[in-house]
Amino acid sequence: MNYEKIAEGLSQALEEISEAVDACVKDGMVYRTQAMQNYIADLYAHIFLFLRHTIDWYMRKSIKRALSSLREDFYERFENEISNIKRLSQAICREAQHGSHSEIRYTRLVMEKHIEESVIGLQDLKRDMAERKYREEKAAEEKTRRREAKRVLELDKRERLDDLHRLIGASAKALLLPMASLFVSESTKGQDIQ
Repeated sequence: MNYEKIAEGLSQALEEISEAVDACVKDGMVYRTQAMQNYIADLYAHIFLFLRHTIDWYMRKSIKRALSSLREDFYERFENEISNIKRLSQAICREAQHGSHSEIRYTRLVMEKHIEESVIGLQDLKRDMAERKYREEKAAEEKTRRREAKRVLELDKRERLDDLHRLIGASAKALLLPMASLFVSESTKGQDIQ
């Protein structure tokens, strides 16, 4: 019996099974869906079947084992079961990828919704600020207009007062001048008489 060949075949089989399990064990823990749990259960069942068949093969009478080891390689004998384990490992990885893609898509949709809401909020804020600026500009324009109107009224009052003073002065002059001339001429006549 070629124990070295059996050991190499068993070692290769266990290494491939270990790699297959390592590739999917983290994914199985992250994505705990019903489908994932079913795949993991199938994976463990196939691993246990492989181990049971290996032990059954090893426990056979040594003559049968020796004859079969001459005809076939240990790895080749269990290659079908190892392929099943690898296939299940790949299915778990695919299921995890689907879960990952679903999470990414959901996250993207949520982010797009938040971005859209933020954009709408910013647009509302921008509109509110524009309206506030417009109202402030209109209030400032109204304040300036009132101040200008008040200044014009003040100027008009002064001009009217100046005009009134001139008019009064001219009227007084027009009234008083003939009277003063009369008074002066009567006063000069009265001095002549004396």
